[in-house]
Formats: sequence, C-alpha cells, structure tokens
Amino acid sequence: MAIRPVTRRQLLRGGLLASGAAALAACGATPTPQVIEKVITQVVAGTPQVVKETVEVEKVVKETVVVQETAPAAAGGGGASINISFYADDLAQQAVWDGIFTAFMQDNPDIKVRPQQVLGEDYFEKLKVLMAGGVAPEVMEMESKQVPGFVVRKGMLDLQPYVDKSNVIKRDDFIPYQWDKHVHAGGLWGVPFSVSTVVIFYNIAVFEKAGVKPPPTKWDAPDWSFADFLALAKSLTSGEGATAVFGYMQTTWWPYMFPWLWSNGGDVLNQERTKCTLGTPESEEALQFLQDLINKDKVWPTPDQATEGMDTMFGSDRIGMTPRTVQNTSIMNATKGLRWNVAPMPKGRGKTALTRAPSDCYCVWSQAGAKDAAWKVVEWITGPKGADLLLKGGYLMPARKGVATADSLHKSIGETIDVDVLIDGTENHTGRQPVTVKWAEMGDALGSGYEGVLAGTKTPAEYAAETCAIIDPLMASIPADQQGWLGD
Repeated sequence: MAIRPVTRRQLLRGGLLASGAAALAACGATPTPQVIEKVITQVVAGTPQVVKETVEVEKVVKETVVVQETAPAAAGGGGASINISFYADDLAQQAVWDGIFTAFMQDNPDIKVRPQQVLGEDYFEKLKVLMAGGVAPEVMEMESKQVPGFVVRKGMLDLQPYVDKSNVIKRDDFIPYQWDKHVHAGGLWGVPFSVSTVVIFYNIAVFEKAGVKPPPTKWDAPDWSFADFLALAKSLTSGEGATAVFGYMQTTWWPYMFPWLWSNGGDVLNQERTKCTLGTPESEEALQFLQDLINKDKVWPTPDQATEGMDTMFGSDRIGMTPRTVQNTSIMNATKGLRWNVAPMPKGRGKTALTRAPSDCYCVWSQAGAKDAAWKVVEWITGPKGADLLLKGGYLMPARKGVATADSLHKSIGETIDVDVLIDGTENHTGRQPVTVKWAEMGDALGSGYEGVLAGTKTPAEYAAETCAIIDPLMASIPADQQGWLGD
C-alpha cells in the first residue's frame, strides 16, 4: 500500500506566488539557486494569458520559472509599484485577498500592489530561485516556519526599525508567541497576520446516522482521550466499497503527526533543538496509534479506499472526523448540504492536549528597492484594517489580539460553530513546531519515512532510528548564532 505524502502547498492548491520570475520547467527538477543563469518571467495584467519575457541574469539557462500576475492593477499615477506573493486555496479566497489589496491602494493611492502567481508547487524553492536571480517580490507571504531558512540566506529585511517607528504595528497588539517566533538575534523578520489552529472538524450527519454523540467541546475533557477518540471513530465506521464510511482521516503530510506526538508527551526534537526524540516511548506510542488507525483498527481509509479525496469524502458524509484549520471552512461552507462543527484534539498520556497553530507572516525582501513602500504594505495588511478584512473573508484567524472573538468568528465562519474550541486551542493548547534553519532538510527526512509508518511497512522504532540518524547530524551542524528560534 503506497501512501502519497501531501505538502502544505498541495493542501493550499491555489498557492499564489509573486513577482517577476521563476517556476521550474515541467520536468519538476529541484531548483539550485547557485546555478540560475536565466529566468523566464511572465507578467500578465489580469489572469488569462501567459506572456513570456526573457531576463538575462548571468549566462546560460539552467532553470525556468513561470509567474502570473493575478488581480488589482489600479492605483494612482506615479509612486511605487510593489510585487507581492500570497496563497489562496480557491477563487473565493483569492477574492478576499484581491479585496484587501484594493482596500490598501484606496488608502495608499501612491502605492500600486501587483499580486502575482507562480505556477506549480515548491513555492519556497521558487522564492530562493527568484532571490538568486535578483527578481524576487518585494513583499512575500511566508509560512513562519520557513523564515529562519531565508534569514540565514540573508533574504529577509529586518523589520524591527520600521516597527519602532510605527503607530500601527506593536508587539502588544499580537498573540505573544505568534509575534515572538519571528524574532531572532534582535531582529524582526516577519509580521504575523494569520494563525492556522488545527482542530477536529466533524460531519454532523455521519454522527447522526451512527446514532452517537458528537465529541466534547472542551479541551482536556475527561472523556476525550486517545482511547475515547478511537472508540468514537470505530462507532462511525461502517459499510464497504464505494459507500463505506470511515470514522477518521487526515492528510499524510508529516507535520500533522505533531498534535498526536505532543498530546502523548512526545516530540521530534528535544527542547534545545539539538537531538531527535522520535525514539522516545511517548513518540513511538503516538506513531503506533496513527499506524493502527489505518492498518489495524481500519477507521482511516487506505489510499485505495480514498480515491475520491478527503474533502469530497467528508463533504459526501463518508468521513466522520478530520483535523483541519479555519482555512478549510470556506470549502466546507460552500459544500451543499454539509453540516459540520469542530472539537478539540484528544489527549494521550501527555499533560495536556496540544495542537499545531502555525502562522503565516509577511516579510520584505532584503534587496527590495522600495523598502519603505514595501513596509507600508506589510503594516497595513497586518494592521487592524487588514486583520478585519481577513476575518470577514471567512477563512483565516488573524494573529492580532481581540480580532478573532467568539462573536466575530460566528459571523465569519458560522453561527452554530463551537468557535471557543478554536479560541481556546489557539491561546492555551498549542505546541511549538521545532523550527530551525534546517527545517526544510529535517522535513525531507521526516516526510520520507513517515509514509512507511502510515503504510504499515515500517515500525515506529525503525522510522525513528533511520530518521534520527539523519536529523542529529543536521542539528549538530547549526552554528550557535543561528540557533534559538522559538518555533512555530
């Protein structure tokens, strides 16, 4: 049984990227910035056509990247023009961002925002290619866990001097750990704007048909352990073939193991980020639990049983529970007839149930020409006006304090949703993904073996031994001055 890993860029299939140039040719080769010598750029006002323009960067073509401009292209004459990258999962989400950019330009008519799309996967590798070619966007949406790897490449501008002068952006206006994860060596390398707290989304109809009560609505509820979760998933699982219903399913992307590891007292790295801890009893037990959900308990469909995909199966009442984020609510609310709600992640033998709450931030390229104008864009989007529009768009929780209240979330994602699950999870039940400057390399090691664990072809102990043998030297190779990132 082969399980195909899913990356976040695949989870957010509309992943939009930015300015001026770069997408690997269809062969899908991994870009190597040091050898980039020509970049193929496409800049299109609007969306429909592809126009290619060759830009000489050094000598010979080694990589090809395709970029497509997406929307607002109207601002007052003169002034600065700022290219900006962002993600969107569908046209509805893209429309939210188009509205935000348009509102910014109405408030700042001297700055023209040019949102652009890079076609294909590997968003962050493409950003490295764009930087190496000298044609990166001035402003970039980034997953916060990716920031350290760009800072060590000197690709990001320190924003602390701008914050020191700002009347709009202050640390006290943000959820503290969401802000602090972007701070290192006295610099601020990104300003957070959204939090993607992972909780259990459940299909109400599946529960009703099975005649069982929904999960608890309180974190660390005494009746919401791993064992309680498994019993509930079993009670929801029924049938065979094309109409089979499964109690649970989650993406096979490896970061989604974190809530299970943390809630059982395990982790990938130690607190000092110097040693791999996948081989601890707590970590191996959590991995075994996940493996058994598919192969022993059979409450999580195999790839052969899930050919329709997770979203389709959940929307057609064939999946009872799945861990997702607010980013997925626009899809769920657009699915005709789907009734859904949210519940906390269950607790293992750890002290408390913990989940992922990674953030996205906006950064400024260190080589940007119009740095002050680029900061104005970041300041506005991550400020009160941008946060309010983001929440009203109905698919992201802002990182600013006091914006994602119960009342505002009800208006944004649904009046009947137990939004306190999201709020309490974000504020009190989030772990820290062990982010280092070697996050990408560590992710490669974790992802390749995790497939075998879920497929049942590799034991958690084998996975831990193989993976830790790669991760430990990686951690040892990080210089002291590059250590100390808080984590995402």
